[in-house]
Amino acid sequence: KKLVKKYHLENNIKFLGKKSNPFPYYKISDACVLSSQSEGYPVVFNEARVLNIPLITTKVSDYQDIDNLYGIVVEQDKIYDGMKKFLNEGFVIKKKFDYKEYNKDIISKIDSLINKN
Repeated sequence: KKLVKKYHLENNIKFLGKKSNPFPYYKISDACVLSSQSEGYPVVFNEARVLNIPLITTKVSDYQDIDNLYGIVVEQDKIYDGMKKFLNEGFVIKKKFDYKEYNKDIISKIDSLINKN
């Protein structure tokens, strides 16, 4: 917030705070940017993929699932470069995300962990 004020970007950047339903924001977005330094599995990955929104993300947990298939992956200090690349070149999602198959896979993995004991 300090940087937004410092660089007079108040008309360009808005901090909306926590939202219980992010989907209206995805619906009007051209891309989703995840600039975290570290994160467990980002739910934002699935939210964006379900709505076919390209991702621009740093190398957080499971970024390999996104790289060049659902979006652009960059080092933490290169998020600007990833955003610029998207603006200049765009990004075409290479594979439709099948949330049913994804859920089935997760359930199978959980079942195998539970049934090991």
